[in-house]
Amino acid sequence: MNLEELESSYREEIDRLGNRLQNAVLALAQAEAIIAQMGDAVENLNGIVEEFIQQQQQET
Repeated sequence: MNLEELESSYREEIDRLGNRLQNAVLALAQAEAIIAQMGDAVENLNGIVEEFIQQQQQET
């Protein structure tokens, strides 16, 4: 392997690493969005349960 081949191989591997990092960052952003949506759903469930408890207390 000469210097030009080394440089070419090095650049190709750096490009692959950059692409993998970009994909990982995108996946992380998607996961964060899903987790935020799940948090909203949990808050909605909490509100439903609280409303149910209040109705039960009013009926007794």
